[in-house]
Parts: sequence; structure tokens; C-alpha cells
Amino acid sequence: MNICVYGASSNQINDIYISAAEDLGRAIGKRGHSLVFGCGASGVMGGSARGAKEENAKIIGITPKFFNVDGMLFEECSEVIFTDGMRERKKLLEEMSDAYIIAPGGIGTFDEFFEIFTLKQLSRHTKAMAIFNV
Repeated sequence: MNICVYGASSNQINDIYISAAEDLGRAIGKRGHSLVFGCGASGVMGGSARGAKEENAKIIGITPKFFNVDGMLFEECSEVIFTDGMRERKKLLEEMSDAYIIAPGGIGTFDEFFEIFTLKQLSRHTKAMAIFNV
């Protein structure tokens, strides 16, 4: 199963959230699932990817080309898909995932959450969604 984790890409978030994201990534990997995420190296995004990597999970990063600058992207993804912009990124995150976990984050995380939640309310998908309450 491909599990999408939405969350903060910034390190300007309490370390408890990053640590919890690492645990989440490990749990995804231990269960034999793949992580789909926005490809960020920092914050909750980076934490979930590091945890998944520790358990040898497949990690699929999806990111706009303009984020491909030094240190911004998680460099140990199994696969990286570059998009032209944020809309295409969100579409691929939605399409390539079998379930969604919304972890602590900011405005971008809220945007992603409300879009997939709205689509679920409109019966455009029936995939599982969970809010990761740390």
C-alpha cells in the first residue's frame, strides 16, 4: 500500500513532531508499505522519510522542479518525480496514494488536507484518511 504523509517541510517546528514523524515512517516501513510524500528533507516530511528509510521502505518523493535546490529534497528516495508546479504535485500525491495521513504542518499541509477531504466528501475517492494527532 502507498501511504501519503502530508506534513511540515520546515524545521521551525517543535522536535516532538519530527520525532513522531520518524516513528510514523518506521511504522509504515515495518508494515511493508511505501511512503509517498512531498520529498522534503526537513521537518515532518524529512522525519517520515528517514523513519521509512530505516525500515527499507520504498519512498516516492513528488516535488516541483523549483524545489530542486541544495539540501531541500530528501536524497534517499527510491523514486523522485518532478512536476512543473504545485497543482500537478498535489494531483500525483492523490493519485499515487492508497491512503493519507495528515501530520502536523502549516498552510501547505492544510491546503493538501482540505483538498483531499473535500474530494472525499464529494465521493471522488474512498481512500482512508487519518489525522496524526501527536
